[in-house]
Amino acid sequence: MVDPRRTVQVLVNLLANASKYGPADAEITIQANIQDGWVRVDVSDRGSGVPEEYRENLYQRFIVPGSTNAELKGGIGLGLSVVKAVVEAQGGQTGWCDRQGGGSTFWFTLPGIG
Repeated sequence: MVDPRRTVQVLVNLLANASKYGPADAEITIQANIQDGWVRVDVSDRGSGVPEEYRENLYQRFIVPGSTNAELKGGIGLGLSVVKAVVEAQGGQTGWCDRQGGGSTFWFTLPGIG
């Protein structure tokens, strides 16, 4: 019930961000859970977290947390807006939270699993 190519794009974008904003030697964790016909996928890093001033608009285009220069992080701030658009077009939701012990967890849900 979901578009596999677009869902892979979502995962690639979240993994790219985790790699970009986390320490080079830190692991990135991917976890998936199915409950009541929904799947929730978490991608967690050990970066410095999302600065307070970026939290409200994190999924908007051209937001590059932790840098005033997009080139410094190697992006232009479209990844999370694409994640949100693709997931919502499939009936899901996106979000993020601070990761216990440091870093962030970005998650998405998709319907119709199970």
